[in-house]
Amino acid sequence: MVLTDDAHEKTNRGLEIGLLCRDRIDDPKRALQACERVLELAHNHEEALAAAAELYANVGRWREHIALLERRSMTSADTQERRALALRIANVTAEELADHRGAFE
Repeated sequence: MVLTDDAHEKTNRGLEIGLLCRDRIDDPKRALQACERVLELAHNHEEALAAAAELYANVGRWREHIALLERRSMTSADTQERRALALRIANVTAEELADHRGAFE
């Protein structure tokens, strides 16, 4: 990804590339690739999880979007954030996957 051996530097640069691709050149697929690489290095990197989750939604990869929302929910210490993520998961499950029963689970 980045020409360095330092894992922290790799994650920082990878996230920077992802955000630049998302925000400046409007390339969600390339941005998503960069965020996925960051998550390979730092499995629970909060900013990469959030960015990748929204990018999955932008490209219509709903199951991956839900999976990352679930990961974010499991790592969050904030009760309100977990509640908001659970609601988002339920809404996406019902609306995008047409799985109303699964939304209640």
